[in-house]
Amino acid sequence: MPLSGIGIPERTYFEPTRLNGVPLGCTELLYVEGEQHFSTWLAFLYDDDGIVNSIGFQALEELVTTDSNGNWTSRRPIFDSTTFAKRVEYYSLSNVLSEQGIPASVMIYASGLSGYPVVAGGIKIALLYPDQGIWVNYTMPMYTQEGYRKGCPANAHVEMELYPPGNPSSFFSLLDQTNWGITKSGYRLLEEATFMSVEEFYETFRNPTDECIEIPASLWPIPDPGGG
Repeated sequence: MPLSGIGIPERTYFEPTRLNGVPLGCTELLYVEGEQHFSTWLAFLYDDDGIVNSIGFQALEELVTTDSNGNWTSRRPIFDSTTFAKRVEYYSLSNVLSEQGIPASVMIYASGLSGYPVVAGGIKIALLYPDQGIWVNYTMPMYTQEGYRKGCPANAHVEMELYPPGNPSSFFSLLDQTNWGITKSGYRLLEEATFMSVEEFYETFRNPTDECIEIPASLWPIPDPGGG
């Protein structure tokens, strides 16, 4: 999909440029509305023949405060922005599900943090489509209540990894080389973390909705600060 409506290019280079030995091209888009910074990052990874073999995509919004000299002093994620929801609508959970169909699997991660009613970025939902070569990860605030945690993906931040379709084994090996390979052990299958099947998840979220997903707090226990 064209990205011109998302923001203004901050940096763009499509010719393969080696970064840490990996040839890639990149475009970064930024849309600023006061202190709200909506940023999008798109990377193209090339093989040695100059052919794109994977694409990475990320979109998020932050509240950025600056000092009198214009230097950033703090950044925190924003998840309730109507501007963000409108500009990344094509990549929303509902649109990905309606376009791609039922995922092969859905996995969920919840932070063990506590102390606040809401933990920013506390819940992540990953969709895996190995036959299509698509991995999508949604990050959203976690609402904590006695006995369970809740995440609402309507305005979630999104990241994607896209690979050549039709080769599931290659899909998983390539995906393991990304940050997912490090973090996937913290995720649980949807069926283990909720009372929903993948089919029920699909039917619930394939159309735009404010529905949330609930998971037992016991599955991600709060770390003991004393180490006991």
